[in-house]
Amino acid sequence: MKKTLLFVLVLCLTASVAAASPYVSGNLGMSIIGESDVEATISGTTWDVGSFEYDNGIALTGAIGTEFGKNKRVEFEIGYRSNDVESVNVLGTSFDGADSKISDLTFMVNGFYDFKSEGSKIAPFLGLGAGYVSIKAEGDGVTDNYAGIGLQFIAGLGLKVAENLNLDLQYRVLVTGGFEENIGGGDKLSAEYVPHSVLVGLRHSF
Repeated sequence: MKKTLLFVLVLCLTASVAAASPYVSGNLGMSIIGESDVEATISGTTWDVGSFEYDNGIALTGAIGTEFGKNKRVEFEIGYRSNDVESVNVLGTSFDGADSKISDLTFMVNGFYDFKSEGSKIAPFLGLGAGYVSIKAEGDGVTDNYAGIGLQFIAGLGLKVAENLNLDLQYRVLVTGGFEENIGGGDKLSAEYVPHSVLVGLRHSF
């Protein structure tokens, strides 16, 4: 992931500054996690012990960026996602998620390539991002925080609705190292955290 972050930064530095056009963007949509597996590592042996199931939640992003030439964009983005826990499954037994939830705050550098066609107002795009991810898990009056490097994959469609305004529809997958809880003696519980997002937003160029 660190190599990917370096690649995105190099893309930013090597793009043609002469043709740069700044922009701002904002997106709102749905965060979808579904089910994430939970593993227990005890005395060096890892076991599958259950899973978390999540309700669909909210996803928000805001970014400032620069378009280089006709097809390339680089941006700095702040994102937020939040999902309630629907149920906790442990060794075949399911428990209600009660007031538990999980959320994240991300600080990402994203690189995009727009597939523009002459005379068309619709431009598909692909993106890749990397950066810092802070995950917060809350439940039973206890809050745990986890942080690390995250990587996100982005695909979308941009519709030009005005001279300097685009309507964007995006699908994103954020890949993280998940989160874990030490339970003593070097043993731990760990869970996946790979939220998917469907977003709609506006991108305004200057």
